[in-house]
Amino acid sequence: MPSANAAPREPGSGLDEPEVSTQDDGASDGEDQRFAMMVAAMQPPAPPQQRKKETVRAAVPAESPERTLQRAETLVRSGEVDAGLSLCHQVWPVFSRAHDVQHMGLCQYVMVLGYHYAGMLTAALTAGHRGMDLLTRAGDNARLLHLISMHAVTLTNLGQVAEAFELFYRGTMLLPSVSDDPLMQCRFWNNAATLYSFIDRDDQALECTERGAALIPHMHDPVMKSVVLGNMLTARVAVLHERRASWDSMKPAYEELRKHLDHVVEQGWVHLVVPIVVVGSAALMRLSQWDEARALLRVGHKATGAPGMGTRRARVELCLSQLERQTGQYRLAHAHVSEALSLLRQQEDPVLLAEVHQENCLLQEAQGHWRLALASHREYAKLREAWLTAQAQSRSEALAERATAEGRRIHVELTRKLGQADGAPVAADAEPLDGVLGHLPGRRQFEERMAHWREDQQTGTPLVLMIASVDQFKAIGARFNASIGRDVLQVVGQLMRSHLRPHDMVATWGREEFAIGFGGGAPLEESVQAAHRLREIIELHDWTAMAAGLSVTVSFGLTVFGEGEDLADALLRAAWALHESRRVGWGQVKAL
Repeated sequence: MPSANAAPREPGSGLDEPEVSTQDDGASDGEDQRFAMMVAAMQPPAPPQQRKKETVRAAVPAESPERTLQRAETLVRSGEVDAGLSLCHQVWPVFSRAHDVQHMGLCQYVMVLGYHYAGMLTAALTAGHRGMDLLTRAGDNARLLHLISMHAVTLTNLGQVAEAFELFYRGTMLLPSVSDDPLMQCRFWNNAATLYSFIDRDDQALECTERGAALIPHMHDPVMKSVVLGNMLTARVAVLHERRASWDSMKPAYEELRKHLDHVVEQGWVHLVVPIVVVGSAALMRLSQWDEARALLRVGHKATGAPGMGTRRARVELCLSQLERQTGQYRLAHAHVSEALSLLRQQEDPVLLAEVHQENCLLQEAQGHWRLALASHREYAKLREAWLTAQAQSRSEALAERATAEGRRIHVELTRKLGQADGAPVAADAEPLDGVLGHLPGRRQFEERMAHWREDQQTGTPLVLMIASVDQFKAIGARFNASIGRDVLQVVGQLMRSHLRPHDMVATWGREEFAIGFGGGAPLEESVQAAHRLREIIELHDWTAMAAGLSVTVSFGLTVFGEGEDLADALLRAAWALHESRRVGWGQVKAL
Protein backbone atom coordinates (compact mmCIF):
# COMPACT_ATOMS: atom_id res chain seq x y z
CA MET A 1 0.00 0.00 0.00
CA PRO A 2 1.21 3.55 -0.62
CA SER A 3 2.78 5.49 2.20
CA ALA A 4 0.62 7.98 4.07
CA ASN A 5 3.61 10.22 4.70
CA ALA A 6 4.56 10.79 1.07
CA ALA A 7 4.94 14.53 0.54
CA PRO A 8 3.05 15.78 -2.51
CA ARG A 9 4.98 17.09 -5.48
CA GLU A 10 3.77 18.86 -8.57
CA PRO A 11 5.61 17.28 -11.52
CA GLY A 12 6.77 19.77 -14.08
CA SER A 13 5.38 22.72 -12.14
CA GLY A 14 7.51 25.25 -13.92
CA LEU A 15 10.86 26.00 -15.40
CA ASP A 16 11.97 29.14 -13.64
CA GLU A 17 9.86 28.30 -10.57
CA PRO A 18 11.46 25.21 -9.00
CA GLU A 19 9.33 23.20 -6.66
CA VAL A 20 11.36 21.90 -3.75
CA SER A 21 10.75 19.83 -0.69
CA THR A 22 12.19 20.77 2.86
CA GLN A 23 15.48 21.70 5.80
CA ASP A 24 16.83 21.75 9.56
CA ASP A 25 16.89 23.93 12.54
CA GLY A 26 20.65 23.48 12.95
CA ALA A 27 21.57 26.48 10.79
CA SER A 28 23.90 28.87 12.53
CA ASP A 29 22.91 32.39 13.61
CA GLY A 30 25.26 33.77 10.97
CA GLU A 31 23.52 31.83 8.20
CA ASP A 32 20.09 32.99 9.41
CA GLN A 33 21.22 36.63 9.46
CA ARG A 34 22.74 36.31 5.99
CA PHE A 35 19.53 34.77 4.69
CA ALA A 36 17.36 37.46 6.34
CA MET A 37 19.52 40.22 4.83
CA MET A 38 19.30 38.64 1.39
CA VAL A 39 15.50 38.35 1.59
CA ALA A 40 15.17 41.96 2.82
CA ALA A 41 17.33 43.22 -0.07
CA MET A 42 15.30 41.27 -2.63
CA GLN A 43 11.80 42.01 -1.35
CA PRO A 44 9.84 43.50 -4.29
CA PRO A 45 8.46 47.02 -3.83
CA ALA A 46 4.85 47.37 -2.82
CA PRO A 47 2.68 47.88 -5.93
CA PRO A 48 0.63 51.06 -6.40
CA GLN A 49 -2.89 50.87 -4.99
CA GLN A 50 -4.64 50.88 -8.33
CA ARG A 51 -2.20 48.64 -10.14
CA LYS A 52 -3.79 45.91 -12.22
CA LYS A 53 -2.35 43.16 -14.36
CA GLU A 54 -1.71 44.49 -17.83
CA THR A 55 -3.30 42.66 -20.69
CA VAL A 56 -1.63 42.59 -24.06
CA ARG A 57 -3.89 43.85 -26.83
CA ALA A 58 -4.48 41.93 -30.02
CA ALA A 59 -1.80 42.36 -32.66
CA VAL A 60 -2.38 45.08 -35.21
CA PRO A 61 -1.81 44.11 -38.85
CA ALA A 62 1.35 46.26 -39.10
CA GLU A 63 3.11 44.48 -36.22
CA SER A 64 6.40 42.89 -37.30
CA PRO A 65 7.04 39.15 -36.74
CA GLU A 66 9.92 40.06 -34.41
CA ARG A 67 7.61 42.20 -32.26
CA THR A 68 4.96 39.46 -32.27
CA LEU A 69 7.55 36.97 -31.01
CA GLN A 70 8.56 39.34 -28.20
CA ARG A 71 4.91 39.66 -27.25
CA ALA A 72 4.55 35.87 -27.29
CA GLU A 73 7.37 35.52 -24.78
CA THR A 74 5.79 38.18 -22.56
CA LEU A 75 2.46 36.33 -22.63
CA VAL A 76 4.01 32.96 -21.81
CA ARG A 77 6.04 34.35 -18.92
CA SER A 78 3.01 36.16 -17.50
CA GLY A 79 1.00 32.90 -17.46
CA GLU A 80 -1.06 33.39 -20.66
CA VAL A 81 0.50 30.30 -22.17
CA ASP A 82 -2.03 29.39 -24.85
CA ALA A 83 -2.09 32.90 -26.30
CA GLY A 84 1.71 33.02 -26.38
CA LEU A 85 2.05 29.63 -28.06
CA SER A 86 -0.56 30.56 -30.67
CA LEU A 87 1.52 33.63 -31.59
CA CYS A 88 4.65 31.45 -31.87
CA HIS A 89 2.87 29.16 -34.32
CA GLN A 90 1.79 32.19 -36.35
CA VAL A 91 5.28 33.64 -36.79
CA TRP A 92 7.30 30.42 -37.07
CA PRO A 93 6.49 29.90 -40.82
CA VAL A 94 7.62 33.49 -41.52
CA PHE A 95 11.03 32.97 -39.92
CA SER A 96 11.34 29.48 -41.44
CA ARG A 97 10.71 30.71 -45.00
CA ALA A 98 13.26 33.49 -44.50
CA HIS A 99 15.78 30.99 -43.00
CA ASP A 100 16.20 33.43 -40.11
CA VAL A 101 18.14 31.09 -37.81
CA GLN A 102 18.35 33.60 -34.95
CA HIS A 103 14.59 34.15 -34.70
CA MET A 104 13.80 30.52 -35.47
CA GLY A 105 15.88 29.55 -32.45
CA LEU A 106 14.21 32.19 -30.29
CA CYS A 107 10.77 30.98 -31.41
CA GLN A 108 11.58 27.39 -30.37
CA TYR A 109 12.99 28.76 -27.11
CA VAL A 110 9.64 30.42 -26.28
CA MET A 111 7.75 27.30 -27.39
CA VAL A 112 9.72 25.11 -24.97
CA LEU A 113 8.77 27.37 -22.07
CA GLY A 114 5.12 27.44 -23.15
CA TYR A 115 4.87 23.70 -23.75
CA HIS A 116 6.35 23.03 -20.34
CA TYR A 117 3.86 25.34 -18.61
CA ALA A 118 1.06 23.63 -20.60
CA GLY A 119 2.25 20.18 -19.49
CA MET A 120 3.08 19.11 -23.08
CA LEU A 121 6.45 17.57 -22.24
CA THR A 122 6.82 15.55 -25.44
CA ALA A 123 6.32 18.70 -27.54
CA ALA A 124 8.74 20.54 -25.24
CA LEU A 125 11.31 17.81 -25.81
CA THR A 126 10.99 18.07 -29.61
CA ALA A 127 11.13 21.87 -29.61
CA GLY A 128 14.08 21.79 -27.21
CA HIS A 129 16.20 19.60 -29.51
CA ARG A 130 15.42 21.84 -32.47
CA GLY A 131 15.94 25.07 -30.51
CA MET A 132 19.36 24.06 -29.16
CA ASP A 133 20.56 23.26 -32.66
CA LEU A 134 19.30 26.61 -34.05
CA LEU A 135 20.69 28.72 -31.20
CA THR A 136 24.06 26.96 -31.45
CA ARG A 137 24.19 27.80 -35.16
CA ALA A 138 23.14 31.38 -34.42
CA GLY A 139 25.83 31.73 -31.74
CA ASP A 140 23.30 33.01 -29.17
CA ASN A 141 25.02 31.61 -26.07
CA ALA A 142 22.83 33.48 -23.58
CA ARG A 143 19.55 31.97 -24.79
CA LEU A 144 21.25 28.66 -25.51
CA LEU A 145 22.31 28.48 -21.86
CA HIS A 146 18.74 29.04 -20.69
CA LEU A 147 17.32 26.58 -23.24
CA ILE A 148 19.81 23.93 -22.10
CA SER A 149 18.60 24.32 -18.52
CA MET A 150 14.94 24.21 -19.61
CA HIS A 151 15.61 21.11 -21.69
CA ALA A 152 17.30 19.49 -18.69
CA VAL A 153 14.15 20.13 -16.63
CA THR A 154 12.02 18.54 -19.38
CA LEU A 155 14.28 15.47 -19.43
CA THR A 156 14.10 15.23 -15.63
CA ASN A 157 10.30 15.32 -15.68
CA LEU A 158 10.36 12.53 -18.28
CA GLY A 159 12.56 10.41 -16.03
CA GLN A 160 15.77 10.87 -18.07
CA VAL A 161 17.80 12.15 -15.11
CA ALA A 162 21.24 11.02 -16.34
CA GLU A 163 20.83 12.89 -19.65
CA ALA A 164 19.47 15.91 -17.79
CA PHE A 165 22.57 16.17 -15.58
CA GLU A 166 24.83 15.66 -18.59
CA LEU A 167 23.09 18.60 -20.25
CA PHE A 168 23.27 20.63 -17.03
CA TYR A 169 27.04 20.22 -16.86
CA ARG A 170 27.27 21.28 -20.50
CA GLY A 171 25.44 24.43 -19.44
CA THR A 172 27.95 25.16 -16.70
CA MET A 173 30.67 25.22 -19.37
CA LEU A 174 28.75 28.00 -21.14
CA LEU A 175 28.37 30.17 -18.04
CA PRO A 176 31.63 32.14 -18.51
CA SER A 177 30.54 33.13 -22.04
CA VAL A 178 27.43 34.92 -20.68
CA SER A 179 29.02 36.56 -17.65
CA ASP A 180 27.60 39.91 -18.80
CA ASP A 181 24.01 38.61 -18.88
CA PRO A 182 22.84 38.19 -15.26
CA LEU A 183 19.25 37.45 -16.28
CA MET A 184 20.19 34.35 -18.27
CA GLN A 185 22.60 33.20 -15.56
CA CYS A 186 19.87 33.63 -12.96
CA ARG A 187 17.42 31.61 -15.03
CA PHE A 188 20.00 28.86 -15.46
CA TRP A 189 20.53 28.50 -11.70
CA ASN A 190 16.79 28.51 -11.02
CA ASN A 191 16.23 25.71 -13.51
CA ALA A 192 19.16 23.84 -11.97
CA ALA A 193 17.33 24.13 -8.63
CA THR A 194 14.22 22.57 -10.24
CA LEU A 195 16.36 19.69 -11.47
CA TYR A 196 17.81 19.04 -8.00
CA SER A 197 14.46 19.41 -6.24
CA PHE A 198 12.84 16.85 -8.54
CA ILE A 199 15.23 14.17 -7.23
CA ASP A 200 14.86 15.35 -3.58
CA ARG A 201 18.32 16.94 -3.25
CA ASP A 202 17.01 20.01 -1.47
CA ASP A 203 20.32 21.31 -0.10
CA GLN A 204 21.72 21.57 -3.64
CA ALA A 205 18.45 23.14 -4.82
CA LEU A 206 18.75 25.84 -2.12
CA GLU A 207 22.36 26.46 -3.08
CA CYS A 208 21.34 26.97 -6.73
CA THR A 209 18.54 29.39 -5.81
CA GLU A 210 20.97 31.41 -3.69
CA ARG A 211 23.37 31.63 -6.64
CA GLY A 212 20.50 32.99 -8.71
CA ALA A 213 19.47 35.37 -5.91
CA ALA A 214 22.95 36.87 -5.80
CA LEU A 215 22.32 38.19 -9.34
CA ILE A 216 19.09 40.00 -8.39
CA PRO A 217 20.68 43.48 -7.95
CA HIS A 218 21.72 43.39 -11.62
CA MET A 219 18.22 42.67 -12.99
CA HIS A 220 15.17 44.84 -13.66
CA ASP A 221 12.53 42.20 -14.48
CA PRO A 222 9.94 42.25 -11.63
CA VAL A 223 8.47 38.85 -12.56
CA MET A 224 11.89 37.21 -12.58
CA LYS A 225 12.78 38.83 -9.26
CA SER A 226 9.57 37.45 -7.78
CA VAL A 227 10.30 34.00 -9.21
CA VAL A 228 13.79 33.97 -7.70
CA LEU A 229 12.58 35.17 -4.31
CA GLY A 230 9.75 32.62 -4.27
CA ASN A 231 12.12 29.82 -5.27
CA MET A 232 14.61 30.68 -2.54
CA LEU A 233 11.96 31.04 0.17
CA THR A 234 10.30 27.78 -0.91
CA ALA A 235 13.66 26.02 -0.96
CA ARG A 236 14.42 27.35 2.53
CA VAL A 237 11.16 25.96 3.92
CA ALA A 238 11.72 22.71 2.04
CA VAL A 239 15.18 22.22 3.53
CA LEU A 240 13.97 23.02 7.04
CA HIS A 241 11.18 20.48 6.51
CA GLU A 242 13.64 17.86 5.28
CA ARG A 243 15.83 18.40 8.35
CA ARG A 244 12.78 18.04 10.60
CA ALA A 245 13.10 21.49 12.08
CA SER A 246 10.74 22.56 14.85
CA TRP A 247 7.89 24.98 14.16
CA ASP A 248 9.68 27.76 16.06
CA SER A 249 12.71 27.37 13.78
CA MET A 250 10.62 27.21 10.63
CA LYS A 251 8.13 29.97 11.46
CA PRO A 252 10.28 32.98 10.37
CA ALA A 253 11.01 31.40 6.99
CA TYR A 254 7.35 30.44 6.57
CA GLU A 255 6.15 33.96 7.40
CA GLU A 256 8.46 35.37 4.71
CA LEU A 257 7.09 32.79 2.26
CA ARG A 258 3.50 33.68 3.14
CA LYS A 259 4.19 37.41 2.65
CA HIS A 260 5.68 36.66 -0.75
CA LEU A 261 2.68 34.48 -1.69
CA ASP A 262 0.31 37.37 -0.93
CA HIS A 263 2.39 39.58 -3.23
CA VAL A 264 2.30 37.00 -6.05
CA VAL A 265 -1.49 36.65 -5.78
CA GLU A 266 -1.94 40.42 -5.71
CA GLN A 267 0.11 40.74 -8.92
CA GLY A 268 -1.97 38.03 -10.63
CA TRP A 269 0.98 35.69 -11.26
CA VAL A 270 -1.19 32.62 -10.70
CA HIS A 271 1.25 30.19 -12.35
CA LEU A 272 3.68 30.84 -9.44
CA VAL A 273 1.16 30.08 -6.69
CA VAL A 274 0.75 26.29 -6.67
CA PRO A 275 4.41 25.29 -6.05
CA ILE A 276 4.47 27.60 -3.02
CA VAL A 277 1.28 26.30 -1.43
CA VAL A 278 2.10 22.63 -2.13
CA VAL A 279 5.54 22.73 -0.50
CA GLY A 280 4.47 25.07 2.30
CA SER A 281 1.39 23.04 3.23
CA ALA A 282 3.41 19.79 3.26
CA ALA A 283 5.82 21.31 5.78
CA LEU A 284 2.98 22.69 7.93
CA MET A 285 1.09 19.38 7.95
CA ARG A 286 4.19 17.52 9.12
CA LEU A 287 4.42 19.95 12.03
CA SER A 288 0.68 19.53 12.78
CA GLN A 289 0.02 23.20 12.00
CA TRP A 290 -3.33 22.32 10.51
CA ASP A 291 -4.93 25.77 10.57
CA GLU A 292 -1.92 27.38 8.92
CA ALA A 293 -1.83 24.67 6.25
CA ARG A 294 -5.57 25.03 5.60
CA ALA A 295 -5.26 28.81 5.23
CA LEU A 296 -2.36 28.43 2.82
CA LEU A 297 -4.23 25.89 0.69
CA ARG A 298 -7.31 28.11 0.58
CA VAL A 299 -5.17 30.81 -1.04
CA GLY A 300 -4.13 28.28 -3.69
CA HIS A 301 -7.72 27.06 -4.05
CA LYS A 302 -8.97 30.56 -4.76
CA ALA A 303 -6.11 31.43 -7.11
CA THR A 304 -6.65 28.32 -9.27
CA GLY A 305 -10.37 28.85 -9.80
CA ALA A 306 -9.93 30.36 -13.30
CA PRO A 307 -10.56 28.32 -16.48
CA GLY A 308 -7.55 26.43 -17.77
CA MET A 309 -6.15 25.71 -14.28
CA GLY A 310 -7.55 22.16 -14.08
CA THR A 311 -4.33 20.29 -13.33
CA ARG A 312 -3.05 22.86 -10.83
CA ARG A 313 -6.47 23.07 -9.16
CA ALA A 314 -6.51 19.26 -8.90
CA ARG A 315 -3.11 19.40 -7.15
CA VAL A 316 -4.51 21.79 -4.55
CA GLU A 317 -7.60 19.59 -4.09
CA LEU A 318 -5.30 16.62 -3.48
CA CYS A 319 -3.40 18.51 -0.78
CA LEU A 320 -6.67 19.55 0.87
CA SER A 321 -7.81 15.92 0.92
CA GLN A 322 -4.55 14.87 2.57
CA LEU A 323 -5.00 17.55 5.22
CA GLU A 324 -8.65 16.65 5.98
CA ARG A 325 -7.85 12.93 6.09
CA GLN A 326 -5.07 13.45 8.61
CA THR A 327 -7.38 15.55 10.80
CA GLY A 328 -10.18 12.94 10.63
CA GLN A 329 -12.51 15.04 8.44
CA TYR A 330 -13.28 12.15 6.09
CA ARG A 331 -16.38 13.65 4.49
CA LEU A 332 -14.48 16.78 3.45
CA ALA A 333 -11.56 14.65 2.28
CA HIS A 334 -13.94 12.64 0.06
CA ALA A 335 -15.29 15.86 -1.45
CA HIS A 336 -11.80 17.06 -2.36
CA VAL A 337 -10.77 13.70 -3.86
CA SER A 338 -13.96 13.61 -5.94
CA GLU A 339 -13.34 17.15 -7.19
CA ALA A 340 -9.75 16.26 -8.13
CA LEU A 341 -10.94 13.20 -10.07
CA SER A 342 -13.59 15.28 -11.83
CA LEU A 343 -11.02 17.90 -12.89
CA LEU A 344 -8.59 15.28 -14.15
CA ARG A 345 -11.20 13.69 -16.45
CA GLN A 346 -10.52 16.62 -18.79
CA GLN A 347 -6.70 16.51 -18.36
CA GLU A 348 -4.20 13.88 -19.47
CA ASP A 349 -1.95 13.75 -16.42
CA PRO A 350 -1.54 10.09 -15.45
CA VAL A 351 1.05 10.87 -12.75
CA LEU A 352 -1.23 13.24 -10.85
CA LEU A 353 -4.24 10.97 -11.40
CA ALA A 354 -2.26 8.10 -9.89
CA GLU A 355 -1.49 10.24 -6.82
CA VAL A 356 -5.20 11.05 -6.42
CA HIS A 357 -6.10 7.33 -6.52
CA GLN A 358 -3.31 6.72 -4.01
CA GLU A 359 -4.84 9.31 -1.68
CA ASN A 360 -8.30 7.78 -2.16
CA CYS A 361 -6.84 4.39 -1.21
CA LEU A 362 -5.43 5.83 2.02
CA LEU A 363 -8.72 7.56 2.76
CA GLN A 364 -10.78 4.39 2.30
CA GLU A 365 -8.27 2.39 4.32
CA ALA A 366 -8.47 4.89 7.20
CA GLN A 367 -12.22 4.23 7.41
CA GLY A 368 -11.91 0.46 7.12
CA HIS A 369 -13.44 0.32 3.64
CA TRP A 370 -11.05 -2.38 2.47
CA ARG A 371 -12.70 -3.28 -0.86
CA LEU A 372 -12.84 0.35 -1.96
CA ALA A 373 -9.26 0.86 -0.82
CA LEU A 374 -8.18 -2.17 -2.86
CA ALA A 375 -10.03 -0.88 -5.94
CA SER A 376 -8.31 2.50 -5.67
CA HIS A 377 -4.94 0.88 -5.16
CA ARG A 378 -5.46 -1.19 -8.32
CA GLU A 379 -6.28 1.98 -10.28
CA TYR A 380 -3.13 3.55 -8.87
CA ALA A 381 -1.04 0.53 -9.86
CA LYS A 382 -2.50 0.47 -13.41
CA LEU A 383 -1.77 4.14 -13.97
CA ARG A 384 1.76 3.86 -12.62
CA GLU A 385 2.43 0.82 -14.80
CA ALA A 386 0.99 2.55 -17.90
CA TRP A 387 3.03 5.67 -17.20
CA LEU A 388 6.28 3.77 -16.70
CA THR A 389 5.60 1.72 -19.84
CA ALA A 390 4.95 4.88 -21.84
CA GLN A 391 8.18 6.43 -20.51
CA ALA A 392 10.16 3.34 -21.47
CA GLN A 393 8.61 3.29 -24.95
CA SER A 394 9.23 7.00 -25.45
CA ARG A 395 12.83 6.55 -24.37
CA SER A 396 13.29 3.60 -26.73
CA GLU A 397 11.82 5.54 -29.65
CA ALA A 398 14.07 8.52 -28.93
CA LEU A 399 17.17 6.30 -28.77
CA ALA A 400 16.18 4.52 -32.00
CA GLU A 401 15.67 7.86 -33.76
CA ARG A 402 19.03 9.15 -32.55
CA ALA A 403 20.74 5.93 -33.63
CA THR A 404 19.19 6.17 -37.11
CA ALA A 405 20.20 9.82 -37.46
CA GLU A 406 23.74 9.04 -36.33
CA GLY A 407 23.94 6.16 -38.82
CA ARG A 408 22.86 8.45 -41.63
CA ARG A 409 25.40 11.08 -40.60
CA ILE A 410 28.23 8.54 -40.57
CA HIS A 411 27.16 7.16 -43.96
CA VAL A 412 27.07 10.63 -45.50
CA GLU A 413 30.47 11.46 -44.01
CA LEU A 414 31.99 8.25 -45.38
CA THR A 415 30.45 8.93 -48.79
CA ARG A 416 31.93 12.43 -48.80
CA LYS A 417 35.37 11.14 -47.83
CA LEU A 418 35.23 8.53 -50.58
CA GLY A 419 34.99 11.33 -53.10
CA GLN A 420 31.24 11.71 -53.75
CA ALA A 421 31.26 15.44 -53.42
CA ASP A 422 27.60 15.79 -54.30
CA GLY A 423 26.64 14.00 -51.09
CA ALA A 424 23.82 11.89 -52.59
CA PRO A 425 21.05 11.23 -50.09
CA VAL A 426 21.27 7.98 -48.21
CA ALA A 427 18.31 5.70 -48.52
CA ALA A 428 16.73 4.91 -45.18
CA ASP A 429 15.52 1.46 -44.28
CA ALA A 430 12.18 0.90 -45.94
CA GLU A 431 9.18 1.02 -43.66
CA PRO A 432 6.63 -1.78 -44.16
CA LEU A 433 3.97 -0.54 -46.56
CA ASP A 434 1.20 -1.70 -44.24
CA GLY A 435 2.31 0.76 -41.53
CA VAL A 436 1.86 0.25 -37.84
CA LEU A 437 -1.75 -0.94 -37.82
CA GLY A 438 -1.45 -3.35 -40.72
CA HIS A 439 -3.97 -1.58 -43.00
CA LEU A 440 -2.64 1.99 -43.14
CA PRO A 441 0.63 3.50 -44.33
CA GLY A 442 3.01 4.83 -41.72
CA ARG A 443 4.80 8.09 -40.98
CA ARG A 444 7.45 7.78 -43.69
CA GLN A 445 4.96 7.04 -46.48
CA PHE A 446 2.88 10.02 -45.35
CA GLU A 447 5.87 12.38 -45.43
CA GLU A 448 6.89 11.14 -48.89
CA ARG A 449 3.35 11.52 -50.26
CA MET A 450 3.06 15.06 -48.87
CA ALA A 451 6.39 15.96 -50.47
CA HIS A 452 5.12 14.71 -53.86
CA TRP A 453 1.84 16.58 -53.43
CA ARG A 454 3.73 19.76 -52.62
CA GLU A 455 5.88 19.41 -55.78
CA ASP A 456 2.82 18.82 -57.99
CA GLN A 457 0.64 21.42 -56.29
CA GLN A 458 -0.46 24.44 -58.32
CA THR A 459 0.35 27.88 -56.92
CA GLY A 460 -2.41 29.12 -54.63
CA THR A 461 -4.02 25.69 -54.18
CA PRO A 462 -4.44 24.84 -50.48
CA LEU A 463 -3.09 21.62 -49.03
CA VAL A 464 -4.79 20.81 -45.72
CA LEU A 465 -3.23 18.55 -43.09
CA MET A 466 -5.03 17.08 -40.09
CA ILE A 467 -3.91 15.29 -36.92
CA ALA A 468 -6.57 13.10 -35.28
CA SER A 469 -6.16 11.47 -31.87
CA VAL A 470 -8.29 9.00 -29.92
CA ASP A 471 -9.37 10.71 -26.71
CA GLN A 472 -8.40 9.14 -23.37
CA PHE A 473 -6.71 6.23 -25.12
CA LYS A 474 -4.63 5.40 -22.04
CA ALA A 475 -7.79 5.27 -19.96
CA ILE A 476 -9.35 2.84 -22.45
CA GLY A 477 -6.35 0.57 -22.15
CA ALA A 478 -6.40 0.82 -18.36
CA ARG A 479 -10.15 0.16 -18.06
CA PHE A 480 -10.29 -2.69 -20.57
CA ASN A 481 -7.00 -4.10 -21.89
CA ALA A 482 -4.29 -3.49 -24.46
CA SER A 483 -5.99 -5.77 -26.98
CA ILE A 484 -9.16 -3.66 -26.88
CA GLY A 485 -7.00 -0.56 -27.33
CA ARG A 486 -5.44 -2.00 -30.48
CA ASP A 487 -8.86 -2.99 -31.82
CA VAL A 488 -10.13 0.55 -31.22
CA LEU A 489 -7.26 1.98 -33.27
CA GLN A 490 -7.92 -0.53 -36.06
CA VAL A 491 -11.60 0.41 -36.27
CA VAL A 492 -10.97 4.17 -36.05
CA GLY A 493 -8.44 3.89 -38.90
CA GLN A 494 -10.89 1.85 -41.00
CA LEU A 495 -13.74 4.33 -40.40
CA MET A 496 -11.59 7.29 -41.41
CA ARG A 497 -10.24 5.54 -44.50
CA SER A 498 -13.67 4.38 -45.68
CA HIS A 499 -15.41 7.77 -45.16
CA LEU A 500 -12.79 10.00 -46.79
CA ARG A 501 -12.23 10.49 -50.52
CA PRO A 502 -10.07 7.95 -52.39
CA HIS A 503 -7.36 10.55 -53.05
CA ASP A 504 -7.15 11.63 -49.37
CA MET A 505 -4.41 9.94 -47.36
CA VAL A 506 -4.76 8.48 -43.86
CA ALA A 507 -1.62 7.27 -42.06
CA THR A 508 -0.63 6.20 -38.57
CA TRP A 509 1.36 8.90 -36.78
CA GLY A 510 1.76 8.05 -33.10
CA ARG A 511 0.47 5.54 -30.62
CA GLU A 512 -3.13 6.81 -30.85
CA GLU A 513 -2.72 9.47 -33.53
CA PHE A 514 -3.42 9.59 -37.25
CA ALA A 515 -2.21 12.04 -39.91
CA ILE A 516 -4.56 12.92 -42.78
CA GLY A 517 -3.71 14.78 -45.96
CA PHE A 518 -6.61 16.16 -48.01
CA GLY A 519 -5.60 15.72 -51.65
CA GLY A 520 -7.02 17.53 -54.65
CA GLY A 521 -6.78 21.02 -53.16
CA ALA A 522 -9.74 20.88 -50.76
CA PRO A 523 -10.35 24.25 -49.04
CA LEU A 524 -9.88 24.40 -45.28
CA GLU A 525 -13.64 24.93 -44.69
CA GLU A 526 -14.52 21.71 -46.54
CA SER A 527 -11.84 19.80 -44.65
CA VAL A 528 -13.24 21.06 -41.33
CA GLN A 529 -16.68 19.81 -42.38
CA ALA A 530 -15.16 16.43 -43.26
CA ALA A 531 -13.55 16.30 -39.81
CA HIS A 532 -16.94 16.98 -38.15
CA ARG A 533 -18.50 14.15 -40.19
CA LEU A 534 -15.74 11.78 -39.12
CA ARG A 535 -16.19 12.83 -35.50
CA GLU A 536 -19.91 11.99 -35.61
CA ILE A 537 -19.37 8.69 -37.46
CA ILE A 538 -16.82 7.51 -34.90
CA GLU A 539 -18.94 8.56 -31.91
CA LEU A 540 -22.06 6.83 -33.31
CA HIS A 541 -20.24 3.57 -34.09
CA ASP A 542 -21.43 0.59 -32.04
CA TRP A 543 -18.43 0.28 -29.72
CA THR A 544 -20.33 -1.83 -27.19
CA ALA A 545 -20.08 -4.77 -29.60
CA MET A 546 -16.34 -4.69 -28.89
CA ALA A 547 -16.63 -4.29 -25.10
CA ALA A 548 -19.55 -3.50 -22.79
CA GLY A 549 -19.54 0.13 -21.71
CA LEU A 550 -16.96 1.18 -24.31
CA SER A 551 -17.36 4.57 -26.01
CA VAL A 552 -14.82 6.33 -28.21
CA THR A 553 -14.36 9.92 -29.30
CA VAL A 554 -11.69 11.46 -31.50
CA SER A 555 -10.39 15.06 -31.53
CA PHE A 556 -9.06 16.78 -34.65
CA GLY A 557 -6.61 19.59 -35.40
CA LEU A 558 -6.29 21.05 -38.91
CA THR A 559 -4.02 23.53 -40.67
CA VAL A 560 -3.02 24.61 -44.16
CA PHE A 561 0.38 23.43 -45.40
CA GLY A 562 1.67 26.75 -46.75
CA GLU A 563 3.82 27.15 -49.85
CA GLY A 564 7.53 27.04 -49.03
CA GLU A 565 6.83 25.75 -45.51
CA ASP A 566 8.48 22.71 -43.96
CA LEU A 567 6.14 19.77 -43.43
CA ALA A 568 7.36 19.42 -39.82
CA ASP A 569 6.26 22.98 -39.04
CA ALA A 570 2.80 22.48 -40.54
CA LEU A 571 2.34 19.23 -38.62
CA LEU A 572 3.44 20.91 -35.39
CA ARG A 573 0.80 23.60 -35.97
CA ALA A 574 -1.83 20.89 -36.60
CA ALA A 575 -0.77 19.19 -33.34
CA TRP A 576 -1.21 22.51 -31.54
CA ALA A 577 -4.68 22.89 -33.10
CA LEU A 578 -5.46 19.41 -31.71
CA HIS A 579 -4.32 20.55 -28.26
CA GLU A 580 -6.51 23.66 -28.55
CA SER A 581 -9.53 21.52 -29.47
CA ARG A 582 -9.04 19.38 -26.37
CA ARG A 583 -9.05 22.44 -24.13
CA VAL A 584 -12.76 22.72 -25.02
CA GLY A 585 -13.49 19.04 -24.40
CA TRP A 586 -13.30 15.61 -25.99
CA GLY A 587 -14.46 15.02 -29.55
CA GLN A 588 -13.81 18.54 -30.85
CA VAL A 589 -12.48 20.04 -34.10
CA LYS A 590 -10.12 23.03 -34.30
CA ALA A 591 -8.40 24.65 -37.29
CA LEU A 592 -5.41 27.03 -37.16
